[in-house]
Amino acid sequence: MRTHALRTAMTLYESGTVGIDAAARSAGVTTERMRHRLRSSGITVREGGAGQPTAPVGR
Repeated sequence: MRTHALRTAMTLYESGTVGIDAAARSAGVTTERMRHRLRSSGITVREGGAGQPTAPVGR
């Protein structure tokens, strides 16, 4: 996994620009791995994709 791609994908996800699936694809990781990295970085994982309500998913 490329660190820059992962950081960029996490930033785009956090800003609501992309959903978790798109963020994971762009970083070259699984959706589950992306969820783990987001949570470990203190970023709230939302339900839905970009433009969807931002209800947090349980940690």
